Amino acid sequence: MIIKALLAITVTTAAATSVYAVDSYTIEDTVGQSAVSKSAQQVDIISIRSGMAAADALSILGKDYGGEDKIDRFNMKIGTRQVQSQQFDVYYEGGEILKAGKAEVYLTSPVSGNRVFAANRIVNFKVENGLPTVDAIKAQLIQKYGPPSVVNPEPFKKGNEAMFWYLGGKGECTEKYEICTTAYDGGPSGGAGGVHGGYNISKTADYERATKFGADVVVSARIQTAYGYPDGVRSLQVTFVDLNLRARSARADFDLLMRKQAEFDAKSVAMPKL
Repeated sequence: MIIKALLAITVTTAAATSVYAVDSYTIEDTVGQSAVSKSAQQVDIISIRSGMAAADALSILGKDYGGEDKIDRFNMKIGTRQVQSQQFDVYYEGGEILKAGKAEVYLTSPVSGNRVFAANRIVNFKVENGLPTVDAIKAQLIQKYGPPSVVNPEPFKKGNEAMFWYLGGKGECTEKYEICTTAYDGGPSGGAGGVHGGYNISKTADYERATKFGADVVVSARIQTAYGYPDGVRSLQVTFVDLNLRARSARADFDLLMRKQAEFDAKSVAMPKL
């Protein structure tokens, strides 16, 4: 198992006038599972769902990708230079992208129970093992998630398609780019992909804006065909993101951090006699 710590400082405030050692605070579960979108309950990737506890998601990844000790785990703290929370897991990754594929799990902080809000899985197929057809993969996706809201064929590449499901809310996603038309790997409206695009309360405003696009949950699937095999699928990427859970968790964390920073700034300092 590889455990890596991310930078603790995710929000920087103006420097306080007093100078103390870093104050620690504890994030408690104040949001709960009420923030998990109802429509998210019909969506899973290898049985990983929005709202699932981190430990349960880690257990599933371990079973599918060689054991929990083979899963990369990233943890972080939320804070400024003066106040910081406890450490918590924020991202899991199993598998190898250049081999059979990989899976990524994105977690909220303990403010909503340190739960899954997004997942991304890529499966690679080899010609020598037989390639599933585009139609077969599409049928399997529709059986699992229902008819897609949008299908976007990729230009200049016959057979390559991106399918999207907009669940809950108005059942639409009005933003032309970002989360509505891009596979979620932490990148869309979240920064760089992978762990660098994980839960980040400095992006709270972006997270909240995404909840106004018309859907509570966005599911995506990207089908890529193999060179020389126009009907044979070489890779399949499936993702989901619960926009409500991500936004409500980040807002609660951001407001808590601001309160803790204000308490720190209000501390009196013993001034020297001049």
